[in-house]
Amino acid sequence: MQESKVAVLNENAAFNIFGGNDCIGNEIIIDRFIYRVIGVINDKDKKNKNIYIPITLLNQSPKVFVALLDRDISEGYIKAQYKNLGITTDHYDFINLNSLTLMIKEKAIASCAFMLIILLLLQIKWVIHRLTNQYMIFRRLLIKNYLRELFRKEAKIFGVLIGHFGLIVALIYFIVLLVMYTFEMFLKWKDLSAFFIINCSGSHSMNIFTSIEKSLIYSNILFILLLILFFTLIYSFILYKDQ
Repeated sequence: MQESKVAVLNENAAFNIFGGNDCIGNEIIIDRFIYRVIGVINDKDKKNKNIYIPITLLNQSPKVFVALLDRDISEGYIKAQYKNLGITTDHYDFINLNSLTLMIKEKAIASCAFMLIILLLLQIKWVIHRLTNQYMIFRRLLIKNYLRELFRKEAKIFGVLIGHFGLIVALIYFIVLLVMYTFEMFLKWKDLSAFFIINCSGSHSMNIFTSIEKSLIYSNILFILLLILFFTLIYSFILYKDQ
């Protein structure tokens, strides 16, 4: 006996096809096959007209499965549930979109961190320039005065020198912390990006994959530009030191 083909509509599809939710028992045609409507659900999708069909009733193997979770469930549990339907890692790649979207968010944070590093480097350059000027003044005064007399007469200069030096140390400390933070994130992104490019490049039927892929490209470009600017500033520091 042939298995009955059934379908569940979301509210948007029910209103569009039948004009209301009271459509249970009616029939719809999908790919020349007749499906009987057994329910209407509110999937909170106001834009799309969705029709849900049991996997076992499909006449072809689906290319993509999407699992939307409303609570914290392990990836192992999801794979076990799919395995009950005959879906295993031998035929499909399991991709956690949360990890990919988190990577994009972290890249945005890292880009902001690099912008902050660049601003701190500019600040250090300004402080070093001020410190150099104060040191030259100190050396000229030291030629004419003993250190003890100079400390008594020009105590302000010592305070300025110590203050500028302390500020440079603090700025360098924050820069090192930010660089370590972005480097740790970069190590995580490398594996995720490679996995996404290898396993998801053929999933063009899913708009979400395409959107994430574009976001990865744009975030990579921004990150590279900020890296170039960062190393340009480092190089300018080296030239400034040589001068």
